[in-house]
Amino acid sequence: ISVEGETKLIPHFRPRKNYVCHYMILKQALAHGLKLIRINKVLQFKQSAWLAPYIQHNTELRKKATNQFEKDLYKLFNNSVFGKTMENVRNRISIKLVSNPLKLEKLTAR
Repeated sequence: ISVEGETKLIPHFRPRKNYVCHYMILKQALAHGLKLIRINKVLQFKQSAWLAPYIQHNTELRKKATNQFEKDLYKLFNNSVFGKTMENVRNRISIKLVSNPLKLEKLTAR
């Protein structure tokens, strides 16, 4: 597909069922010829740039940093916040290390 003179890759053109997407992506897809058959659910949310002041503050501190450690630190602060917003807590696994056979038996009996 070509968008504004630039070729973009689309993974596949097969039907997508129960596909969740932001309304802006849906709007763009419809403008490029996507045929919408059915809407299963609509999610409503308030969108705001609530992290922008924090990110901008760290970016300014990074610009003013005098050594590589401080530059990397402020970059890490911003990247960590982004990573936490993308994290899926449902995919976490609980692991317990046990060295006592009785505790092992107790934990595996659950």
